[in-house]
Formats: sequence, structure tokens, C-alpha cells
Amino acid sequence: VRELLTAPIDQQATQQIYNGGSKPTPVAFYLAKEGKPENLAAASARAFLGIRLECAQCHNHPFAEWTRDQFWELAAFFGGIKSRDRGDGMMFPEKEVLDSRELAIPGTDMVVQANFPDGTEPKWKFKVGPRETLAEWVTGKTNPYFARATVNRVWAQFFGIGLVEPVDEMVGAQDTVVHHAELLNELAKAIVENKYDLQLLIEA
Repeated sequence: VRELLTAPIDQQATQQIYNGGSKPTPVAFYLAKEGKPENLAAASARAFLGIRLECAQCHNHPFAEWTRDQFWELAAFFGGIKSRDRGDGMMFPEKEVLDSRELAIPGTDMVVQANFPDGTEPKWKFKVGPRETLAEWVTGKTNPYFARATVNRVWAQFFGIGLVEPVDEMVGAQDTVVHHAELLNELAKAIVENKYDLQLLIEA
């Protein structure tokens, strides 16, 4: 997860993928999402946090407590990625401005600062880009979402249904169903204590 969230963005790496001459690389994630902060934020929230935050992209979430500001504050971590149209309609991420920590909400005069979905403010470090700061939070012990989302996806992979359903909307939505909350919490606690060892989780 850290490797994907912090993958270096440069023209050469992206060009190799575009031409089909590259080995598997997390940079492909950024190409698939066209380097757009909103696409990257939505995909990252679903995959790593178990949250469909994109439902709040244009307005506050209709069925959960997420706000539009929260969506764009997460997207701001990817705001330094700069893309261009290659002429075929596909956006091509080619560089990143590492000290960019804010993002203008399209169609408005509002500019938001990068912020974590749980409301905690980032502790910025000198010469450390916002995506790296995001990766530290996502995989950190205090993140209330990542361990639970990881356990839930592994469980769903083996049993065909998650401990929480849907697996990518674990928090706050009206149609979210929690089957075994205590088990989920215990497994999430265990995986954090064992440094996210998936093999240990599978054997358990």
C-alpha cells in the first residue's frame, strides 16, 4: 500500500507503461486513474479505507456523514500530480509538485487543504511529499479504517461475504450491514500488532 501511494510520478515511468514496455509497477494505478486527484482519492478510499467517499464529490454524502470538503481534502494529497492530454483523450500523469498540499474544488471558488478523513491534521515534514504523509497515516496504527478494511477484504475473499458488507462501504452508510463486529475488531487489532502480516491472518 505504501509503495502504491508513494510511487514516483515522472514522464519516463509513465511513458514506459503507456507503450506497454514496463514491468508491473504501481505507477500503472496513476495512469489508470489519469492522474486525477478525485479519481485517485476515490479509488484509494475504497481500496484501503473501505469508504465510498466519492459519493461526497459533488455534495455531502446523501446516506452517510461524509462531506464534500472531506472528499476534496483527501484528493488534495494527490493535488501535486500534473497530467496532460496526449491528444488521444487520455490524461497522462507526467510529474508531481511535491510541496502542493491544497486543491481547488472544481466549479467553485473554494480551495481546501489536504486533511485526513478522520479529521486529524497531517504533521508535515520537510521535503516529504503529501502522498508519503498520506501513506504513513493510511498504514499507521492510529488509522481507524485500514486494518478493519484489510481484514474485511481477506475474510470476504475466503468466505464470499465480508464481516461488514459492502466491503467498500464499511462506514456510516444506511445499507451497511455488520455481521460480526467483535470478531472484526479483534482481527483488526491482531493484524496491527503483527505489522499487517497477511499470512498470519490467513493461518488464523
